[in-house]
Amino acid sequence: MNYAILRRGRRLVLTATVGLLVTAMIWSVGGRTASASGSATIGQRAGFAPTSWMLLWGSNTDVARDLDAAAATGAKLLRFDFDWQSAEPSKGSYNWSYIDRVVNGAKARGLSVLGTIAYTPAWARPSGTTDKVPPTNLGDYVNFVRAVVNRYAPQGLHQWEIWNEPNIVQFWQPKPDPANYTSMLKQSYAAIKAIDPSATVVSAGLAPAGDSSDGQYVSPR
Repeated sequence: MNYAILRRGRRLVLTATVGLLVTAMIWSVGGRTASASGSATIGQRAGFAPTSWMLLWGSNTDVARDLDAAAATGAKLLRFDFDWQSAEPSKGSYNWSYIDRVVNGAKARGLSVLGTIAYTPAWARPSGTTDKVPPTNLGDYVNFVRAVVNRYAPQGLHQWEIWNEPNIVQFWQPKPDPANYTSMLKQSYAAIKAIDPSATVVSAGLAPAGDSSDGQYVSPR
């Protein structure tokens, strides 16, 4: 079973399987800096979930600076988007350079990666819609999931989150569809496990929301 909590600007993703905590680190405790041994212990369970466009498309200098800052806290985890639309801009044609840069930078700094696999490229969604619309053919998404895991599992990446906040219209358009998301999660889980049985598959983190009458917001409960 997986649980997720979102806070403005910060995010926690927890999985009962491995006890991951992904959140911004705060090291001052009662006005004192955490001890080295305490920091090391906390660091194994904590990390950062920065705005992914800053990591994927920032300059080399900015990306290196941000990863250095994250690693300097003692955190050991990094969550960022494995952006489908930039990695597969046309069906079957891949450009891994943006993701590779972050993955290689994270590994070089001792950061484990939790990859959030999202969002839909133009070729895989209805014309005139945004990347937050799920794919017309769910199989296209699952094929991309397979491509991601085939590429990165041999590089030591074994933690995957399927989409992000599908309970709100900002990330699942035109409105949340729990049944459709469940199909995405189940098919992706099977595809990942078939390639990497040791992988941890995390359900999408849910945004805090109440049920709205128009169905655009669905309570996590």
